[in-house]
Amino acid sequence: MIRRLLALGAAAAALLVQPAEAKGNIAVTTRNAGPLVAWYRATFGLSPVRTIHPEGENLTVTMLDGALATVEILSRPDAQQAGSAMRRIGIYKAGFMVDDLDPWIAKWRAANLMFAGGPFDDEMTGLRSVILADPDGNLIHVTAPLPKP
Repeated sequence: MIRRLLALGAAAAALLVQPAEAKGNIAVTTRNAGPLVAWYRATFGLSPVRTIHPEGENLTVTMLDGALATVEILSRPDAQQAGSAMRRIGIYKAGFMVDDLDPWIAKWRAANLMFAGGPFDDEMTGLRSVILADPDGNLIHVTAPLPKP
């Protein structure tokens, strides 16, 4: 009986340390939401959920959602470009992890999407990666576990 309880406890503990499925969430500020909304929809299969105009703000927020991520596009006519991505203070790139990167790469190649980097494999981390640039130059890093040989 005690062994059975210990085994049950160990099995429950193993379930607790398993990582939960994750879903990415990013927010992007732009002057013109149209090209970004179209790009994120086509690139990641996201659908518009809602668009809001906060009272008293010169701002429009468009929410896109899908299995991979939720993306908020914040459109402000007074948004300022802060220089190249590598010289900005703040996030250099955001990213998502997928189960299998190859079907995504095939889709993006078929759509003539330009890659900012990769695809490349990193044996040390066990990840295959690609870096995309949205129409405003924001870098999106998509990774997946390397395929098993």
